[in-house]
Amino acid sequence: MNMFSLSETEFNNLQSVRRQLNLVSGLLCAHGADSSLFFAEDLNEFLISQVTAMRTVIGAVEARYELECDGPSLDYRHWLYALRVAGGYAHLTPTGSEIMVTEALTKAAQIDPDMNQVLEYWFDVIGHGPLPVTSPKVSKPAVRKRKAVTA
Repeated sequence: MNMFSLSETEFNNLQSVRRQLNLVSGLLCAHGADSSLFFAEDLNEFLISQVTAMRTVIGAVEARYELECDGPSLDYRHWLYALRVAGGYAHLTPTGSEIMVTEALTKAAQIDPDMNQVLEYWFDVIGHGPLPVTSPKVSKPAVRKRKAVTA
């Protein structure tokens, strides 16, 4: 079974279409065949706009689904590399990991517009370089010197 995600705006658009179609259906049923209340062209125009609204939402959902199916998406490795780079440990990531994270976040932002904030922050992190690493102060034990042993 395929899973399709809808944004809140898309869901609201579909709900609006459903409510408007229910209203028109109810009005048509209440007045029966009395077509003096509306013109067929007006009703046709209304129905065309509702179909267009539904097709727009369905098209956006299908486009996101195609992106999700197209190759690997954001997974734990991307988050691990991003956290290492942001923490100043870019040297612990494989070569090209910044590019891989950027591509995965860009794809995620195309699928889910809320991910644009994460992508923008990622650009800030890599644009300004990694954050400085603050290593904890480790006190080394004192080195004892041996006394020369004479025999």
